[in-house]
Amino acid sequence: MQEVMGQLPRNQKRKYHVVYTDTAEYENYIRYSIQFEEAPDEIILPIYTY
Repeated sequence: MQEVMGQLPRNQKRKYHVVYTDTAEYENYIRYSIQFEEAPDEIILPIYTY
């Protein structure tokens, strides 16, 4: 695949601006709803993490 498309980009560690918009606590887990900024003025929403 790299012969056709070129080298894959290196893994770059990025620091995202993350905002927790909601937290729900259940008996066996906690659910977080978050938003993060991928690029300036580009908010990704919502994301549920468990």
